[in-house]
Amino acid sequence: MTRHSTDAELGEHDKSVLQRREEHGWFVNMIAEDSEGPGFAYSFGLYEEFQHPEIITFGLDSEVMHRIINNAGDQVRKGVEFRDGDLTGELLEGYKCAFRRIHPSQYHETCSWAVWFYGSSEFPVLQLFWPDKNGRFPWDEGFTESLRDLQPDLSKPSASRAG
Repeated sequence: MTRHSTDAELGEHDKSVLQRREEHGWFVNMIAEDSEGPGFAYSFGLYEEFQHPEIITFGLDSEVMHRIINNAGDQVRKGVEFRDGDLTGELLEGYKCAFRRIHPSQYHETCSWAVWFYGSSEFPVLQLFWPDKNGRFPWDEGFTESLRDLQPDLSKPSASRAG
């Protein structure tokens, strides 16, 4: 059960967000950096509209993250399907990006609007990773250590949900 801008119980802000999602096919939600961690952005609507995993990325300037997710959405609209383990040079000029599936236990802490939108955690999400200036990803030997905390690995179950 997804939510729609015509749902009577919604407030004006929620209706406005859902109207923009309906116009574009997806919505990009931006979360500012705080003491808990880096800023991040994620989509919701890609799965409903195109049966494609939602996309989340961390640690870049908010405008850049917004543009990357919109670029990915535009590619998906054209029929491109990104999967766990894929690399693409089509989203961030001059660099390849990598995709890894995130564990559903991470959804409530990271993509809560998507959980609200879908009414459950029954949808896939891919984390988009960007490389350092040498083209290395966080899992590669020699990755720039100062960037490591900007891209948390969400492929494993959430540690905060452990008893």
